[in-house]
Amino acid sequence: MKSHCSNSGSRNHQFRFLISGDLVYLGSLITKPFEAKSYPLTEFGIEETASFFAGESVAATQLKEIRALCGGSPGRMASIARSIRFGVNVRQVIDEIPTNRPEFFSIDWKQVPDADEDLKRILAVLALDAKARRDFANQSHLDPEQRS
Repeated sequence: MKSHCSNSGSRNHQFRFLISGDLVYLGSLITKPFEAKSYPLTEFGIEETASFFAGESVAATQLKEIRALCGGSPGRMASIARSIRFGVNVRQVIDEIPTNRPEFFSIDWKQVPDADEDLKRILAVLALDAKARRDFANQSHLDPEQRS
């Protein structure tokens, strides 16, 4: 965001601020005029994910799951790491991501056609029911740990 501020009424000084967050929310807090640009964060690879969770008791397969479920997003991984540091079991955190953190999947859900109610129901079951996911993976000969 770029903002122009005046000092003493006669001189204009230009200041630049980097503010991160939801533009709809931030727009209500910041006085106009301001300019906003989206800047996507670079995804973490598996190496960065491993470094991020260093010191935690997270298995290599769990790191892959966490990375896939978080879409490589450092912010989402930070949320998961906080839960683990607060003592929540890693497996429990992974299994509960679809129900406790549905915002992780908002981009994916936007790709589902609005009119396809059957597809929405099928995807909802797969997203929210760990047993259904494992059964589906087994029936379709997919690795149940592979989620990307």
